[in-house]
Amino acid sequence: TEDGIDKNRAPRPSRDEAVESTPVSLLADDLGYKMGDDYLLFVRKGPTLKIKGKKVETLAIVSPEGRYQVSKNNKLSPAAKQGFASRYKGKDVADLETEVEEIQKKKKARK
Repeated sequence: TEDGIDKNRAPRPSRDEAVESTPVSLLADDLGYKMGDDYLLFVRKGPTLKIKGKKVETLAIVSPEGRYQVSKNNKLSPAAKQGFASRYKGKDVADLETEVEEIQKKKKARK
């Protein structure tokens, strides 16, 4: 082109538009969520995004091993079929909570 601008190229979206229109990808074991169901999620600090001019701190799910569906009777159903998550299949939420608390106590004792 004469002015160096390709008139056939789509305009580049702003960062806000790009974040809002980013396609969702799922991992093999990480199925979609169901409205009305309860989930227990392990998260870690995610990236800081700028949305509509404001910085937003995000959380990232440790996926799929960090995601469990919680039944009406508080039993866990892990999203992952392999790895450490599978050992909690059918266990009560309280069992996992107790184990996490024990790990935290051991970490504090080491400091």
